[in-house]
Amino acid sequence: MNKYQRKLASDLANGRITPENFLKELGTHEAPEKISLKILEEAFRERSAADVEYGLGVGFKLGISSEYKELLQRLFDAQWHHSHEDVISALDTLRDPELVDVFYTATQVIPTYLKFDENRALAMKAIWALGRIGTDKAHRKLREISTSPISRLRSAALEQLER
Repeated sequence: MNKYQRKLASDLANGRITPENFLKELGTHEAPEKISLKILEEAFRERSAADVEYGLGVGFKLGISSEYKELLQRLFDAQWHHSHEDVISALDTLRDPELVDVFYTATQVIPTYLKFDENRALAMKAIWALGRIGTDKAHRKLREISTSPISRLRSAALEQLER
């Protein structure tokens, strides 16, 4: 992304311009939900942490489809950016039962840059995603998390199981 595209993406993500104006200024005829995918693919190739943030921001405004699944999974595994919580949120929008293991993993790992987070926001987002998926496999994972030595995770998993 160039500087102007980053500014447009920031303006869109922060509500300073409408999606229609974003698309007009970007000068593209691509389907809106494909634009962020293209940004994220480029960000992954170039290992641009900033562009991952921009791409996810655009995706949350213009839409995220199942086409994103593989790339978002690779972004979750990547350690060179600081957007793991947003990646889990983006994956959550897909409500895909095939993502249960990714969400479970997100409850078990803490990226180095999130070591300070006593609230375990990444894990909490993943627990809620498991609850929304609601399959037998998701419930098994939630039961496993409900035995965690970390009380916050334990209670969140139990809450999701009770829903």
